[in-house]
Amino acid sequence: MGQGHSSPQPGTPFRVIGAGMSRTGTKTFAQALETLIGPVHDGGAEGLVGTKKQRNHWLEVMRLASKKDRSLPEKQQLKWLLAELMDGYSACVDAPCIWLVPELIELYPDAVVIATTRDTQSWWKSAQTISSLVDWPYLPFFVYPLPILNSFVKWGPLVEKTCVSRLGLKGFQCPEVLETHEAFLRRVVPPRSCSSTR
Repeated sequence: MGQGHSSPQPGTPFRVIGAGMSRTGTKTFAQALETLIGPVHDGGAEGLVGTKKQRNHWLEVMRLASKKDRSLPEKQQLKWLLAELMDGYSACVDAPCIWLVPELIELYPDAVVIATTRDTQSWWKSAQTISSLVDWPYLPFFVYPLPILNSFVKWGPLVEKTCVSRLGLKGFQCPEVLETHEAFLRRVVPPRSCSSTR
């Protein structure tokens, strides 16, 4: 997930939804976008080490997004929280943003959706490396005393629930997740909004 974050600039128009799966060059893509059009909201970075408000908003967004039957007030709350999170940013990248593309398109209908991608086998090798670092059963005991890292204890299960609710698979469960994610994007993104880059 995210490896850095930038500060929002009030009044920045939101222009790009970075929808590429984690480990497909999303960090490099975010840096390029920041140079070209302004601050980029990295879902993983802001959700884990952003401000307390950002961390709490992301936890609530994922709780709502992973529900199968959301009420109208819950749908509105989800959109409001996303709008709050994206305020002052020109774009977003990485999980969990990548599974909230339908809501982001609804909020920002003029935004372009760009999905970075890579060869399935090289993606799987990279994904397994990251997964092994965060899938350690004793991790909660070590991060619990640290307020910021403690968010990770709640974050992990919620990001998986969000992924499963949208893809039907866990984020780094098998090589097919990359193709499943890209098939999800083809279903939910109107053709005029979509672009893919390797």
